[in-house]
Amino acid sequence: MRNATASVVVDAPRDEVFAYLADIRNTPEWATEFIQDFQVIDDRRANAVTEVGKMVYHQQSYPETGVIDIRVGPTEETLSLFLARVVNLPGGQCAFLFTLFQSPNQPDQAFDAGFSSLQRELENVRRHFEARAIQEEA
Repeated sequence: MRNATASVVVDAPRDEVFAYLADIRNTPEWATEFIQDFQVIDDRRANAVTEVGKMVYHQQSYPETGVIDIRVGPTEETLSLFLARVVNLPGGQCAFLFTLFQSPNQPDQAFDAGFSSLQRELENVRRHFEARAIQEEA
């Protein structure tokens, strides 16, 4: 099974970045290529329309470790796991890491395209906090 991890360094404290990412309502703000429509059910579940169709979206967050487990799939019985983590870095920065695993029936080309899309989406997180810092300075 192929896997790939994308990461981005964010110029903001880990706890702030984790809180933003752990809030399921913020998902469409940063996952702009994957999510086309997003209906939040509760703090851990949503229904999503993605580039590949309608999906069930589950998210479980663990503040003490910075881990966010995301499970997405066409049905409750067929959820794929995506691993995200926010870790402290020196100087008040943090890193956001996100690991994709290739599904058994997913063509290599689709996996590679999804990974490229994820890399662009992680930049959305960095830009969100960069814009926030500029607003706070003004």
